[in-house]
Parts: sequence; C-alpha cells; structure tokens
Amino acid sequence: MGSNYTVALNLAPTTPSWLRALGANAMYLGLDLRGGVHFLLEVDMDAAVKQAEDRYTEDLRLALRSAKLRYQSVSKDSGLLK
Repeated sequence: MGSNYTVALNLAPTTPSWLRALGANAMYLGLDLRGGVHFLLEVDMDAAVKQAEDRYTEDLRLALRSAKLRYQSVSKDSGLLK
C-alpha cells in the first residue's frame, strides 16, 4: 500500500509497546461509549400503570385461591389512589 493510506486515529492502537509485550491488548469500546449510537425509549405511563394494576389484581386472585380463601370479587378502586 505504501504511504497512500490514512488510518483513523481513534482506531489505531495506543497501547504502549511494553504493555503489548506483556500480552495486554487495547480494550475496544462498544458503540455506546464511542458515541456511535443513541437510543431514546419512551414509555406510555398510563398503559404501563394499567397493565401493572391488572397484573396485581390477577396475582391477588391467584393468592386467594391458592390459600383456599373464599372471596366474592377482586377489583380496583381508583378512589383510593389520590
């Protein structure tokens, strides 16, 4: 190739030769640490809370059944959550 090429300095190994002689290699950073990828996660909080409430209601029903406790119904009372 001769001298007609360019090396990206962020990809060139910067580990000193004495450290490489001991077997230590450069640590390659993941994309998140190189600044190459950025993810934005948005959560629909109303839907997440409703799903959690439904799951807790079902868990309570299962707990009552497994404990063989009689009950008429299990429901959520939104008046208590203020």
